[in-house]
Amino acid sequence: MKRLQITEELTLDSLFMNAEALPSPPIAVLEIVRKAEDPEVGLAELARLIEFDVGLAVQILRISNSALYSPISEITTIERAIATLGLRSIRLLAFSASLRMLIPDQAQAFDTSDVRRRMVINGSLARKFAFSLAGHQEDEAFLAGLLTGLGPIVLAAKHGDLCREMSAINGSWPSSESERVMLGFTTNEVTVNLVRRWGLPDALCDAIERRTEAPTADDSPLLRTLRLSFLAENVLCGPDPSSALVPLLVATEAEMGMSLEQTNEWLVEAEPLVAQMADLLQFKVPQAQTYSELLIEATLGMQRLTLETNSALVEGNRQLEALSQKNRQLQHQASTDALTQLPNRGLFDEMLASRLIECRASVADDQSLGVLLLDLDHFKLVNDTYGHTVGDEVLRVIGTILKQQTRGDDMPARYGGEEFIVLLPATNATILNSVAERLRQRIADTVIPLPDGGRISVTASIGGALAGDEKNETGPGLVERADKRLYEAKRSGRNRVVIS
Repeated sequence: MKRLQITEELTLDSLFMNAEALPSPPIAVLEIVRKAEDPEVGLAELARLIEFDVGLAVQILRISNSALYSPISEITTIERAIATLGLRSIRLLAFSASLRMLIPDQAQAFDTSDVRRRMVINGSLARKFAFSLAGHQEDEAFLAGLLTGLGPIVLAAKHGDLCREMSAINGSWPSSESERVMLGFTTNEVTVNLVRRWGLPDALCDAIERRTEAPTADDSPLLRTLRLSFLAENVLCGPDPSSALVPLLVATEAEMGMSLEQTNEWLVEAEPLVAQMADLLQFKVPQAQTYSELLIEATLGMQRLTLETNSALVEGNRQLEALSQKNRQLQHQASTDALTQLPNRGLFDEMLASRLIECRASVADDQSLGVLLLDLDHFKLVNDTYGHTVGDEVLRVIGTILKQQTRGDDMPARYGGEEFIVLLPATNATILNSVAERLRQRIADTVIPLPDGGRISVTASIGGALAGDEKNETGPGLVERADKRLYEAKRSGRNRVVIS
């Protein structure tokens, strides 16, 4: 491999000559970071500053309410997000949430999708590694991992043709060693130069700078974390996963005492997290092999390289097939409410959006898409009187009723707390009302035994809505109309059905 021919002089310094062309966080984000470090600034003032940038505020609330932080109850205001997560996390979240604004889908005709994929993988795996290695630095690790992809973006902003050529040589972005041969420097050095200009903490910048270097005894936990995520990125995204797997295995064994099987299992279990992070950050990333499929190939290739016996190949393949099955189970768990075993809100919202698209394309005038929103009446009183164990049993029973009393194509789900929701495709007002009344009556007639020999029954109020004729009907809009009908049912006496 030789240095690429470039029509103009390209050095690390020349990339930073025109500061206006460089990616930079919004002024609001930089001000948030500055204010968050000022002890004189109160929560209300910082919240107002964040809310001034509506897009940033929405992103912070989305991430604050995700499984990343798993708040006890929904966080609906920025001030509560600050009080719940702390100034440090909010400062780092502001940077993370703003990164999508800095990463164009195309930079000088260079497709950045592979770079975005590497950023999300690096950030997600760094956060997961940090849980074991870096104590309470998960947020720092997440942000640092995301930032590692900025170097290629800076290069592409001025030299898109060069970036396309570099990617085409091996079918993916080249290694750090190859970058140095081609360019005379690495994009990791570009990243470090950029984030230092932003005024990020030295500890974070130092960890990014040294993540590709050999380990030393003085390495910080954050640096060790980023080095592991860098090695894992090479396996999952690099041109030669088999060769890249060897240094990762050496590092995971040294840092965490993990075997080949445990390392592969750890990576497979991280795949749903990476997908969730990409969704939260609104990073569209290209579809690729599942991690289990990729690791099967990498392990087989590595074992051929190291002259392992055929029996070891078969055993490694068997174990990874088992991991693939486990990954499918994890993906099921990620979309299922653990208490009721119904689909959760995330999966319901995805299905609703998909069904709405189908509904618009349908030619049947007498059929539409319906939603029923159920809320258990006075459920707080059940918890206060009998305890949460009984309350959980009530919710499980309601989940079973919804499974039994809805049609085969209907989709019941737990929407949150004591709220349930049912999606009814190919329906009309008559069917919607009939299903709702059947559910209401069955719930009211069900007697739930108590541990002390007593019995309890509950009722539910139900609101329903049909998708309108408007082409711009949205899932949230349809649910909101059902929610309004639910409120009417509550206000008019509870234990009743109101259909829009």
